[in-house]
Amino acid sequence: DVSKMLLHQGLRSLPVVDIDGRVVGILSRSDVVRLMLKPNETIAVGAQRRLDDYTGDGRWRVTVEEGCVTLAGPFADESERRIAIALSKTVPGTRMVSIAAGE
Repeated sequence: DVSKMLLHQGLRSLPVVDIDGRVVGILSRSDVVRLMLKPNETIAVGAQRRLDDYTGDGRWRVTVEEGCVTLAGPFADESERRIAIALSKTVPGTRMVSIAAGE
């Protein structure tokens, strides 16, 4: 499958050819990743659900922009931050997770 070739073999792009073998376009790794990403809202709901299941109290807030999750709210310590990040990374489509400044 073309997407696996691009993502798992380290290829940056592949030519798209017609039936006669003429190049009609280029498929890049970023094209494939963009197609695989879930909408931000779906990622946010998934991350929020995982975090709420862990804390039981909705103490952390989730925002998502272009697959990048940002967590905000009080964290007891560094260990709790790492747990929140790890839980959020399990949501399909998540590209990266960060903690909001000042949290």
